[in-house]
Amino acid sequence: MVKRIALVIAGVVFLALIRPVYIIGVGFNLWQPFTRPAGVPSQARYVDAFKNAAWFDCSVNPVRDVDVCRAWDTDGS
Repeated sequence: MVKRIALVIAGVVFLALIRPVYIIGVGFNLWQPFTRPAGVPSQARYVDAFKNAAWFDCSVNPVRDVDVCRAWDTDGS
């Protein structure tokens, strides 16, 4: 009986911590958000600088020997 109560309490604590841990992880760039705004390609990476955040898609253009980057704000603009 005590083990079952402890297991239920541990489950409730785990469920209560999922969202804050997810948000902190995204904020520290430990992982990418589950969703992205419409119009942002799947290869774009989310970068959060605490005051500003944006989605970036960068690639190398070997012909011109430059990096080509596109950026979107958190609304997808």
